[in-house]
Amino acid sequence: MRISSACFLLLCLSIAAPVFAQDDPLDSLYGDSKDQGPELPEDPEALVKELQRRGRYIQALTVVNELIAKDSKSIEKQTWKASLLLDVGRHSDAKKILDAALKKEALNVDLNFLAGRLHEETGAMTKAILHYGAAIKQNPDSIAGLESSMRVGWLYLDRKARDEAGKQWLRLLNFYEKKAALSADELYIIGMACRGLDLCPEVKKQFSRPMFKYCQLMFDQALGADKRHVPTWIAYGEIYSEKFNFADARKVLKLALKINRSSPHLRVALATALLSSYELGFRRFELARFHLNEALAVHPNYPEALAALAMLEISDGFYEKAWALTEQGLKRNAIDINIRAVRGALCVFQGKLDKLEEEWAILKKDRPSCARYFATIADIVGGRFRYAEARDLAKRALDLDPAYHPALSTYGLNLTRTGFNKKGVEILKKSSDADPFNVYVWNTLKVFAKINDPTLYKTYKTEHFVLKLPAEEAPSAPFIMDLLEEAYKTLGDKYGAKPKTVHVEFFSKIEDFSARSIGLPFIGALGVCFGNTMTILSAKEKRLGKHSWGRTLWHEYGHVVTLTRTKNRVPRWLTEGLSVYEESRGRPTWVREYDRALMTARRGGLILPLAEFDSGFSKPKFNGQVMMSYYQGGMICEFIDETWGFRKILKLLDAFGSGKSQKDAVESTFKMPQEEFDRRFLRFLDKKFAGYPQSVLAPNPFAQMMQGVVLNRERRQLYDQTIIQPWDLKTRGRLARVYRVLDKSADASTMALDVKNRAETLLEGYLLRGRASLGGGQAGAAKTLAGDVLILRQALGDAEAVFAFSALKNRKLNKAKDHFKKALKLGASDLPHIHSVLAALAIEKNDYKTAALHLEAVARMIPPEAAIHRQLRTCYLKLGDKAKALEELVKVCLRDSADLESRVKVGKELYEKKRWNDLISVLGDVALINPFVPESNFYLAEALRHTKKWKDARSAYEMAIKTKYLARELCHLGLALCYEALGKKKEAIAAAQLALQDDDSLTEAKDLLERLGAGK
Repeated sequence: MRISSACFLLLCLSIAAPVFAQDDPLDSLYGDSKDQGPELPEDPEALVKELQRRGRYIQALTVVNELIAKDSKSIEKQTWKASLLLDVGRHSDAKKILDAALKKEALNVDLNFLAGRLHEETGAMTKAILHYGAAIKQNPDSIAGLESSMRVGWLYLDRKARDEAGKQWLRLLNFYEKKAALSADELYIIGMACRGLDLCPEVKKQFSRPMFKYCQLMFDQALGADKRHVPTWIAYGEIYSEKFNFADARKVLKLALKINRSSPHLRVALATALLSSYELGFRRFELARFHLNEALAVHPNYPEALAALAMLEISDGFYEKAWALTEQGLKRNAIDINIRAVRGALCVFQGKLDKLEEEWAILKKDRPSCARYFATIADIVGGRFRYAEARDLAKRALDLDPAYHPALSTYGLNLTRTGFNKKGVEILKKSSDADPFNVYVWNTLKVFAKINDPTLYKTYKTEHFVLKLPAEEAPSAPFIMDLLEEAYKTLGDKYGAKPKTVHVEFFSKIEDFSARSIGLPFIGALGVCFGNTMTILSAKEKRLGKHSWGRTLWHEYGHVVTLTRTKNRVPRWLTEGLSVYEESRGRPTWVREYDRALMTARRGGLILPLAEFDSGFSKPKFNGQVMMSYYQGGMICEFIDETWGFRKILKLLDAFGSGKSQKDAVESTFKMPQEEFDRRFLRFLDKKFAGYPQSVLAPNPFAQMMQGVVLNRERRQLYDQTIIQPWDLKTRGRLARVYRVLDKSADASTMALDVKNRAETLLEGYLLRGRASLGGGQAGAAKTLAGDVLILRQALGDAEAVFAFSALKNRKLNKAKDHFKKALKLGASDLPHIHSVLAALAIEKNDYKTAALHLEAVARMIPPEAAIHRQLRTCYLKLGDKAKALEELVKVCLRDSADLESRVKVGKELYEKKRWNDLISVLGDVALINPFVPESNFYLAEALRHTKKWKDARSAYEMAIKTKYLARELCHLGLALCYEALGKKKEAIAAAQLALQDDDSLTEAKDLLERLGAGK
């Protein structure tokens, strides 16, 4: 997946505060110090229930224990205690109470309901059904009897007893019709029955409205009866999440959280909604984990919380941690669907399909028709890009229970992700019929309605590809197909991976692209690859910033080959890394300028080890880490290639494809522990960047996003070092620089002054000793002293730089310049930044000659970057040196894959100078940025014609005509000359005649017609 820089910046900014204001932890996580409700009642029963409602379980248990101490024979009070114990996961204690109480009152409806709940929550399904049945039989219209019907219905559903489940739920609806006034508890239970009946197609036919609407109606009435009814708020949040309406889910669940901050069920529901709330940025993971841990603090082995935490670990590739969490969950319930589903997904990820069947066999004994098991596994597996397996698992869920419509959406979506669009749309329509409120499905069907409309989209088919393209962008089809075939040949051969058919879909609107890619309205990416299906943002859409659709396509096709070779089992860092690695090999202009940012990350200790690498994509810990993870992945692939050769990359891919874990794949491929691989990679980086001075100031937006993390870490390290070695002036000089960038002016000045005083004193002595050593023939000692002098001079230079920036901040420009010049002369550590600042000061004074000298110095000291060449062009233009200005703009074009404006400017200048080969090098990839710019198409066509590339020139002229280049006669003339060179006399004559129709004075057109025997 390729993320746009503009969109990613917005995403990272959103993490900081504005978008997140509605999820302020001080408000939504903890609430006020006082309860948000009425005063606590004095009546003991009412007090216990109110405390239980508010999640004050320990206080409620204290009250109950006091009441039991006064009346140990009270079954009612024992019932209250058992209920509270179940809420906090103390099932063994609850069981002792319930067993003893049932011996005394075997037909007590409340005791049987709680016993049913106990056995359901601990995995004893048969006993649970027996006790629920006893409660229903004893008093069917009591709260306990009604909730028993609601709960037992779900158990019947998993036991191939849908008719019996429907009867239980219908009984509750009949109860609703008979009773005039219902309590919030009763309405909530009936609403939950409606949720269940949504999975009973034969029953649903009896009703005029969708069951979801009846469910909403019941919940609305429940909240009308009691706005503080927490179970209803939770249920509302859950159904919103099920329909992919996560914003509303969070809102209602936060309201419930103000009433009850301790409910494990509520915490898990809120965590689930947060995890899919992409608009909140990456902070959603931190918040979700917080809520899950809060749930476990109340209920230590709560399976739903443990399953959710395990899925968080899975998203980072930490399978062993996830498995350990499921083991903990099984202690509470050996047949919990969520826990078993997570374990099943882990079996798929690790290639242990026989183990998957063992997991299913355990669950199957008590839940033989539990389609939710395979549907949940499908969702987890699909979340790790294993779309074909997700598709097949969803199909297995439907084979088990065709009426389980949640699996329809998963099945249909993954069919469309794996190239089976026609069948996928058919399944999604069935899903929509069964559940018309699924936003994901609705968005996807809406997009496919456009894609499949021949007036809106054109379809192009070749032996290897099916391309869907917006009709208004049809002229770009030849460019797209040519690049696809090039990728198929180049990358397919290189990786030995050539899928039979690859589906490619272009979108001219971010809304459609996002809906097709993730089913929701927001995605900060330019392209997505599902395996043999790719979605690409076209040249027409620039709301995410400038970009090259060609580069995106090449990047995504890199995923096609790596996913194909590994059966989608490649970890994200490697598939993304290889796609980044292949970009600059596809076109020289597709290089990423992240070297200095990576240097910043290396200096700050932010390079992720392989064992944790995937978390840099899924749960970044600082702004900019996602983008840095892309580039780090690309650099690791470069490291492997340069160290062992490309065959090692293929061997690593095959190790993953065989189902090996990352640790086993890496260690078997490179014959070393992962930790040693990490160490060698760091040494590779150090060697690669050894020739460049380290800059304390972040050089570009991505590095700036991590700058605070890097500098604060460096500040602590340097400070600790000064305590250990107070005489180390080099460290003190660096610390002064860091203080300065962190805007700690007083600390920076104090440290810099200390360095200056000490260094000047030491320097004088060192120089005298050095001369004496040389005079005495002690060359070795003199060399050592010379090294010490360089260190002191650099420390002194760093101090001078601090003084310079301090003066600059106070607008004392002359003083600042003097300090900067001293810093340069002394060899300060941050030379590129100092030269950049001096260049800016010179430009401020219109001294472009001096500015150019400083910028030229910067260009020599840093890895190539387009930004420096843009600044140099400005200076050369101001100095009247058009030749140098042109060369700098050419360099910009060769460094920035998406800078269309510069290419058009260069194209015009090179066209006027007839520098045809240079023009081709600059405009050769312009169609891969935007093929609809008339001028660039014409300039490129002229250059191609003059270098005798007749076929390519003909295509460029045709595109110039389609995009309505103003000098149409020159396009037709160029076409005519190309046709002549290609031996197409008839076409050449026709094109020449068209040229003369537009301009009858064109001598070249007349001469061409004469040569072809078609003149007057």
